[in-house]
Amino acid sequence: MVNTTENDRLGYELALRHVEDQGDARHAEERRRNGPPPYQGDNVVSPNVAFLDVLNEIMGTPRFSLIVPVSPFFVPEYGYVDKINHTRGLIESFNVVYPQLEGLDFKVQAPELLVPVYFFVGRHDVNAIASLVEEYYNSLSAPDKKLIWLEGGHGLASADNQNAFIDEMITHVRPLSRRWWRRQASHYPLNVGGSQGGTSRRRMPYDCGCQLPMARLDSDSESL
Repeated sequence: MVNTTENDRLGYELALRHVEDQGDARHAEERRRNGPPPYQGDNVVSPNVAFLDVLNEIMGTPRFSLIVPVSPFFVPEYGYVDKINHTRGLIESFNVVYPQLEGLDFKVQAPELLVPVYFFVGRHDVNAIASLVEEYYNSLSAPDKKLIWLEGGHGLASADNQNAFIDEMITHVRPLSRRWWRRQASHYPLNVGGSQGGTSRRRMPYDCGCQLPMARLDSDSESL
């Protein structure tokens, strides 16, 4: 989300118009009672899900009120208690985190980034409003940036979008990461004392203890 409050208000207005156009007076009145976001109080999940479910319907995807409680039961690694706690955790986390996002506005708070930025955006996404992302992209200052449009709505659900994401990562993002590592290697001396098995390694500037073999840094190997 570029601007959580503006994003949700636009989504709410779209959801309300949609149920009104459908002639669904009961659900339209329910959303009017909730009012537009942002929401306050101990339970901000319910009014949010009320309009987010409609947005998912517009995009032709399952409603949050269905997929959130049901999806854990298809995860074999989860025990029964885990399946219940998965949904409970999402609800409790949302109630805590959502109010903290009310002042989020990347156009004001992050007008410039010092790293390459790639946006993968659903052309018809009405959950993370695509027009807001495009506005931020156009105003953002970054050493390299790209806006990649994905067909459909929210996320990478379709095989075509997954392939587009993978192609972009391999073709453009991976070469950028190679150049970054090589620049770091050229700026920092060999850490001879930290070599293992006779392979010299470099200490990176963030000093996390991570050391990369020089052979990896100096190679054009596809493994990078």
